[in-house]
Amino acid sequence: IKVNDQTPVYGYVICDIVEKIKEFAMRNQLTLSPDNEGYFGYHSGYKMYVEMISYKKLVDDAILRNKIFFKKLQLV
Repeated sequence: IKVNDQTPVYGYVICDIVEKIKEFAMRNQLTLSPDNEGYFGYHSGYKMYVEMISYKKLVDDAILRNKIFFKKLQLV
């Protein structure tokens, strides 16, 4: 893989969405997610796409995404 300034980079941050995180997101013009449980956007200083989500959102999304799979396996 050739990495240069045009190579897209993605960063995922799992954290509690506290006041300091909200301030960081606003300062860096990140967008609040529709469910209000995270922020996303492009950080020009780091030249990367950033997504910040809460641990709760990570778990909830994983459950929703895999619900039918677990049902087919008769695990739930």
